[in-house]
Amino acid sequence: MKCFYRASFYLICCLVAVLLSGCFWQTNDLDRWSGEYEFYEFAPPNINMLYTINIYKENGNYFAKVNIDGFQTMTRVTARIEGDSEVIYLIFESYLPDNLYELFSEDDVMLSFKMEDAVMLTEWMALRPLLLENESPNKVYFTSK
Repeated sequence: MKCFYRASFYLICCLVAVLLSGCFWQTNDLDRWSGEYEFYEFAPPNINMLYTINIYKENGNYFAKVNIDGFQTMTRVTARIEGDSEVIYLIFESYLPDNLYELFSEDDVMLSFKMEDAVMLTEWMALRPLLLENESPNKVYFTSK
């Protein structure tokens, strides 16, 4: 009988250890995207555009604050993030107080990021770059800040 209790105790301890280790090692697929990203454009003679995207986790969901500053531009929006560890989509949610122009509608997919060979590729969608030459899909535009 003593052997049965020891075996049961050992089995329960092993199960608890396995369950706890799963909790500590489990991460969300979107965790890798958290952080700040930037892209800068310049068009002669003096037109600049700076795109800043800050991806963060709030209450178990992922969001992005998107700031775009440049020539006659001050865009401030919040987007929700959908995707996985390989590709994410920034989906328009709302305008922030300092925003100047309303260019997006609810649920517009603004752009996507895709991780390929350790580089982040961008595909522009509802959000467009200033320069036509930067519209090519699946190129590196944004870099981690």
